[in-house]
Amino acid sequence: MLAKIEKIDRFILLFTQNKIRLRKLNYLMKFITMLGDYGGVWLLISGGLLLSRKTRKVAILSFISLILCYLVNNIIIKNVVHRKRPFNQYEDIEELVKKPKDYSFPSGHTCGSFAAAGIYIRFLHGKIARFSILLASIIGYSRIYVGVHYPSDVVIGGMIGILGSQSIYYMYRFLSKKD
Repeated sequence: MLAKIEKIDRFILLFTQNKIRLRKLNYLMKFITMLGDYGGVWLLISGGLLLSRKTRKVAILSFISLILCYLVNNIIIKNVVHRKRPFNQYEDIEELVKKPKDYSFPSGHTCGSFAAAGIYIRFLHGKIARFSILLASIIGYSRIYVGVHYPSDVVIGGMIGILGSQSIYYMYRFLSKKD
């Protein structure tokens, strides 16, 4: 099963690199992937939400979700699994950004993106919620595009982010009923 997933991962990476990458698109994708560095775009959005009393709760829950997912994804799972990055595994994978030094599985950028977006969707309806899911998805794909993650890293990172955000949401609901 793992061998089959690795084969699919490699196929998608090479297909992306050889058939989808365009010089003009490379700059955009590098910028998009940079938005996810250290959860930066999500920290900025949540910081902005802190400014309004109406959205302060969402900002705080988003920060908690980001922290939880960072601990589970980047501190625990990456250091247990030890999956090498695609460019370390295969010579024909060309990365477009500075080589990350940590492990590949699961994608921290994607996990953090869905950790925040999952909270926004629960509390902020309309354009901001839809935009957050779109941005989280594009950031996730950008990690494959720039050659630093396997598709399975991105899928599992997204799932961890969603599960983390939903855990925070249900914990919040449970604790607010006790008041």
